[in-house]
Amino acid sequence: MQEFLEHCCKSRHYFFSIKKCGEPTCTICRPLRCSPEDFEQLHHLPDPVPGEDLHYKSFEELYGTQTMEDHRPSLKDAKAKKKDTTKKHSMPFYPSAIRAKNVGVIVNCVECEKPRLLFSSKKLSEKDKATLQRFLDTIFYTCGMAFHNTCDLAKAIPPKQQDEINYNEDEQHEHGNVGDEPEESEKDVEEIRELFLRVFVNDSWSCVSQIEKPYYSAGIYPDVCIECGNLDVINRTAKDEFPRCSTCSNNTAVSKKRQKWKQGGNDKGKRTKT
Repeated sequence: MQEFLEHCCKSRHYFFSIKKCGEPTCTICRPLRCSPEDFEQLHHLPDPVPGEDLHYKSFEELYGTQTMEDHRPSLKDAKAKKKDTTKKHSMPFYPSAIRAKNVGVIVNCVECEKPRLLFSSKKLSEKDKATLQRFLDTIFYTCGMAFHNTCDLAKAIPPKQQDEINYNEDEQHEHGNVGDEPEESEKDVEEIRELFLRVFVNDSWSCVSQIEKPYYSAGIYPDVCIECGNLDVINRTAKDEFPRCSTCSNNTAVSKKRQKWKQGGNDKGKRTKT
């Protein structure tokens, strides 16, 4: 079995694929059942590889090429955590619960599915929140990612709106008035670019990090497990415990909320009779 796994299989974090070697005399994977022409077009699945535009290359670009999983987002986060356990965020302020409430919007990592907070020093308008949510619905966020100067902001245009823009462009070409008015997409991109001068995400977290403490102290988000982000949490046994799911509750290391007054033990302030 081990010989077969090493000879024919490719195991990755995202997939497990099997392909015969194609040799007619091979005693491990046996002869082909399809035609040699069809077999030549079959390849192992590719690993994610970043492109020049900071997005990952498409499947069509990578299929049939030799790739490694060095660029897997969660793997890079794990390596960075081992190298530097004191990584600091790039935000211009401290990520507090108040600044999270100023935004009131979260983004979920596509790798670990944990919710991550967005912060702003000033409260966002309803229009800004709608623009922000529209942008978040069009991207694949991973822990450790910073939005400022890293995203292709053109992706913020919803597919329906993009179709309308393309239709208007075709109509303008037919009437010969292309360039008379600025494209609406450019306006959307500028709005989002300006928005991310005020809105930040904590890029010091990785997929192995717990849910941020301000998530709970903000008091506006649903309870999730502090370890894995699961919504199915069990009842807390103490007021100073963070919510956990049934799986993570078996962990002996229980996270506690920061308490304002802990020094002196239970006897602090008590007077004894003499």
